[in-house]
Amino acid sequence: MQILFNGTMYKYILIATVYLFCYSSLTGQTKSVPDYVLKKVVIDAGHGGKDPGAVGKIVYEKDVVLSIALKLGDLIKKNYKNVEVIYTRDKDIFIPLHKRSEIANKNKADLFISIHANAIENRPDVYGAETYTMGVNREKRNFEVAKKENAVITLEKDYTTTYQGYDPNSVESFIMFDLLSDNSQENSLRFASYVQDEMVEGNKRYDRGVKQDAFIVLILSSMPRVLVEVGYLTNKKEEKYLASKRGQKECANAIYKAFKKYKTDMERLSNFTTVERKPEAEAPDIYFKVQVATSQVDPRKDSVWYDRYPDFEYFKAGTSFKYTIKKERDYKKIVRIAKDVRTYFPGAFVVAVKEGKLIPVKQARKEMIGYDY
Repeated sequence: MQILFNGTMYKYILIATVYLFCYSSLTGQTKSVPDYVLKKVVIDAGHGGKDPGAVGKIVYEKDVVLSIALKLGDLIKKNYKNVEVIYTRDKDIFIPLHKRSEIANKNKADLFISIHANAIENRPDVYGAETYTMGVNREKRNFEVAKKENAVITLEKDYTTTYQGYDPNSVESFIMFDLLSDNSQENSLRFASYVQDEMVEGNKRYDRGVKQDAFIVLILSSMPRVLVEVGYLTNKKEEKYLASKRGQKECANAIYKAFKKYKTDMERLSNFTTVERKPEAEAPDIYFKVQVATSQVDPRKDSVWYDRYPDFEYFKAGTSFKYTIKKERDYKKIVRIAKDVRTYFPGAFVVAVKEGKLIPVKQARKEMIGYDY
């Protein structure tokens, strides 16, 4: 399938691309770059107006997320007088997806937070919070989430012109957006992990992880941005929680705490006169893997592991072979990955590797202190 862009859609892509260069300076480490201060955040309450979003038995997604968005904004304004809070909507109205991104781009926001609630047909057992950043995930499960959120474009007037060539039901349309990866992705993932940590550790919500997918509202936004799915309205218990004032307040507070940590960290990391960061060249050759099995069989005799898992590695211990998959330098990220892996390898756990050999995870984490991984 050939995807063509022209007209209005091309304009939005071009604007987003131009803004990417503005954010690339935040990742550099030169003395000439001034200290960074997070001054502006755009909070996006998903859906609205004629678009109810996910429909529960007692509440609509559009109402839940608007309440959370407004509470989040109030917390930021109350505690950070120098931060400007901009809402894509502050009442029950319909805002096209491209307009939401346009608001963030035109205002040169430092952070974009889109808030949603999830739903899944015929699966009332599914629940939990998850946070997305821009990316392409080829797993069918996650593709369905992005497809559902992006399908709202069909409610927009002349959407076939605005999103020229984009088909919300096409996997090819999603994969195409691999081309739009940018320098803000690292900071998007940083903030997403903070949000997920607060949802899970602070609110005791079930952890569905940090994920990547091609949501239009993220694709067209140029700054660090995340989409937070606060829970499932198709789960009776979770819907009741999200419909309550307590649940909405706790969700807003979790995202606020993540914002507070992100703002502090970003400003600290950019204050080059007070923060000394170790050069990347000195970083130890350490990374984390997920061990999924121990076997007497040499994996080199069975190519299926290498075919199925491109990042497969084995480590010999005596007469046994330890099979590992996935690879990350970020410990928190590998812990989340291991949790997902345990759905099909129940005994999976995190291991650490240094210079090609397994070492204790505790030792690895200690040696990684001071590096941005």
